[in-house]
Amino acid sequence: MEQNSTARTVGYVVGIGVLLFVLFLVVCIMTGVLPWRDSADSQPPTHNMMAEDLVTPSPTPTPTPSPAPTPEAGGELTPPPAVTTTPNGSILDEELPTYTITVTYSKGGSAIPYGMNSVVENGLMTIEAVPDDGYAVESMIVDGVNVGAMEVYTLENVTSNHTVYISFARTLFAPTPTPEVTPTPVLGMTNESEGQSIPQPVE
Repeated sequence: MEQNSTARTVGYVVGIGVLLFVLFLVVCIMTGVLPWRDSADSQPPTHNMMAEDLVTPSPTPTPTPSPAPTPEAGGELTPPPAVTTTPNGSILDEELPTYTITVTYSKGGSAIPYGMNSVVENGLMTIEAVPDDGYAVESMIVDGVNVGAMEVYTLENVTSNHTVYISFARTLFAPTPTPEVTPTPVLGMTNESEGQSIPQPVE
């Protein structure tokens, strides 16, 4: 009898211990203490990925240059600096004063340069008179003063405005005298005007 009661007691103790262990495992799993359930749920899906799950990188925005200032936008526009050139084509310094040389001419030729020309202060300008065929330079008048019948004239150290007028005149040629022709006497002929006979040579 005593052995049966002892075995029954041991069986009760073992059963209660197993039951407690099972309850302990259930509680641990439910509370998340054991990693079994979390590890299974935390694994990322390896299939059935939708197109909307893919992340597309957004393009980098390109910087847009700021527009040039316009009068409508309130900006200030600076006009390009004025450029003055000499007759030979060189550019003058805009900080230096310039003067105007006005060249005109009469009928019978032309001038190089002509019209209104700008010259920098203390600069120079050479004026050339070009007569037409049958004409010649009659006079060159600079600021109202006749400097002579010059085909080339240079204004040097210009410090004021000047005017140049070139006058052309037709060239007069003296007629070339026609030479007189002296008649050559012919042997055996009689000079009727003088009534003399020219002797013939003897053979």
